[in-house]
Amino acid sequence: MTGAQTSTARPAFVEEGLQVWDACPDWAGIFARYRVNAALLPVDSALATVLHERRDWKLVYKDRIAVLFKKSDDGK
Repeated sequence: MTGAQTSTARPAFVEEGLQVWDACPDWAGIFARYRVNAALLPVDSALATVLHERRDWKLVYKDRIAVLFKKSDDGK
């Protein structure tokens, strides 16, 4: 099979991961479906920016490279 013949289809979980990474509108639904309760992200990522604004995600750690958020029970 040549490169031109290989499929570029990705498994659903990969597509969902990319949607979350880009902070697409359903990122919270995907997190809920997989019961995600923590996120380690690059400090300048789209999702880190979104989580900073949410009351239900608490910043646990930050350095110049990464941020770690933990899901809390507080409201949105």
